[in-house]
Amino acid sequence: MATLLSVPATMLLSRSVRSVVRCTSRCDSRPLSSLATRPASPHVAPRAVTCAWSASSGPTSTRTCASSSTSRRTHAHPTYSPRTSISVPVVGIQPFSTKSDTSNCNNKDEEDGAASPPPPSPPSFAETILRGTGQVIFLNSSTSGALILGGLAVADPYLATMALAGVTTSTLAASMGGLDRQARNDGLYGYNGALVGCAVSVFLHPLPATAMATMDLQTLAASPDVINSVSWALASTIMGASIAPYVSVGLKEAMGGGAQWTVAFNLIALGALLRTKPLAAAADEGSGAASAEAVTASFDHLATMSVLEAPLRGISQIFVVDSSLTGAAIVGGTALYSPGLAGHLLLGSAVGSLAGYTLCSAPIDEITCGLWGYNSALTSMGCGAFFVHSPRTVALSIGGAAVTAGAFGALKVVFGMADVPCLTLPFCAVMSGCYLLGNGGVQGLSLASSPHSPEKNE
Repeated sequence: MATLLSVPATMLLSRSVRSVVRCTSRCDSRPLSSLATRPASPHVAPRAVTCAWSASSGPTSTRTCASSSTSRRTHAHPTYSPRTSISVPVVGIQPFSTKSDTSNCNNKDEEDGAASPPPPSPPSFAETILRGTGQVIFLNSSTSGALILGGLAVADPYLATMALAGVTTSTLAASMGGLDRQARNDGLYGYNGALVGCAVSVFLHPLPATAMATMDLQTLAASPDVINSVSWALASTIMGASIAPYVSVGLKEAMGGGAQWTVAFNLIALGALLRTKPLAAAADEGSGAASAEAVTASFDHLATMSVLEAPLRGISQIFVVDSSLTGAAIVGGTALYSPGLAGHLLLGSAVGSLAGYTLCSAPIDEITCGLWGYNSALTSMGCGAFFVHSPRTVALSIGGAAVTAGAFGALKVVFGMADVPCLTLPFCAVMSGCYLLGNGGVQGLSLASSPHSPEKNE
């Protein structure tokens, strides 16, 4: 009778052992064979509760249930006496569950695996504003933007204030309108506003000439003329800069999703300048000042300038400033971002100034103040930022700068009839043509998949 009872009990215990082995093998790195062949021993100490069947020497046997911290209890069992003893760990086993639980193993693998890097935090609002300032010349860097803004403040604090008001207003307007977050963080909705502020401070509401010669802030603050100019300039900048992001969005659709350059700034600024005609007064004051020597200046006169002065002034004129020191600060900020782009910037301004003097017979005073260099500098910067670096890209940068100087000479005459400056329209026209060459499959010219700089474009 004992033998008959031992058969189903032995089968039950064997099935429990196999279940334990299967459950344990899921999370145990040891081979399944080592677990299956592991001998049962009554001397193995269980982790929590162990039920051990012990053989007896008499006609009865005892069953002992013990734990690590409890006393043993012995029960007489007159009918069943197995020949072997087996220790079965029961902690953590769910014998009635038909669903395997591998969550612990998965969690273990996730903990052991390499932790994924946290997503980059978005830039602060101040960083976004500075990036917008740098994006005027394709620099997605708050450090470069700060250097540029500092260079503007050294030459013209009033203009720098309006530029800061413009980029801040445009960024706020884009944020309130829910425009693309990534483009906003990169400053792409702010740079047109910065240029609007620069144009307003120079062409629409400049400070009175007497105020420009006064450096006493207390005197300036008490001047009614200064207060009137600053108030109107700030109001005009806010109005123009607030619509700049939405003009950019509309132009993106109209231009087939391509680059918009500074077209939004030109449309907004020229809409106001065509009404006020800011160059009319300047033409009346200087109508008799030009002489034949100025128009046909010789190379000797040009050689008297500093070699770097005209290109640096041309770079500063991107922000409507006439200062070689500001130009040097802009070049420095560009070099921190990309030495290659800094080279394109200087190269374009120099080529534009030289082309204006040699090909267009530009007056020497226009050459020295950088009017023939700023559009060409922007075109060369665009080639360096949007094309994969190659010898033909450098050739395109030089050729584009020369063509831009010619376009500036033509548009200068056309817009001069209306007594308004042509702003950066020459750059927008020529750079759009260069961009089309990149899409046209010209050998050696290819647009970068992610525009950045000559060093990183691929």
